[in-house]
Amino acid sequence: MWNQLDGLTGLLSQKSYLNRTLKLRPEDKMLIVFDLDNFKYINDTYGHQAGDQCLKVIAECLKKAYSRYGNCYRIGGDEFCVLFREPKKEKYCREKFYWIIEKRKKSLHMLPGASYGSALIEEQESISDTKARADANMYANKKARKQAR
Repeated sequence: MWNQLDGLTGLLSQKSYLNRTLKLRPEDKMLIVFDLDNFKYINDTYGHQAGDQCLKVIAECLKKAYSRYGNCYRIGGDEFCVLFREPKKEKYCREKFYWIIEKRKKSLHMLPGASYGSALIEEQESISDTKARADANMYANKKARKQAR
């Protein structure tokens, strides 16, 4: 089990994600991806230890918001995803996730925001195509978030 977990965040690891996506199950209905906003700035300004603390906190926020309805993964440096079972709960979980982050920013001011994208998993589509659609939605969200600042 230990090799399925990301050592820093305690979320399921990229290896676990890759293994799971080789054998998607009927309950895997949606892929949700997250990318931290301006994470390089945090590492460059406050140091990698502070960056690691932010990754841990974001992982906690993901678990609190999504683990009831899906499996949470860290799939790269500041990239996370959820294989989600309940598309009808997507908006509820997304709002809860952002609310928890805002609450945590009160005590950890440097905590970054996270851009978000999702895509339904289509039957005849590869998971890499689903991820590409979710990533495109996430980058559109990231762009909109930057323009709103």
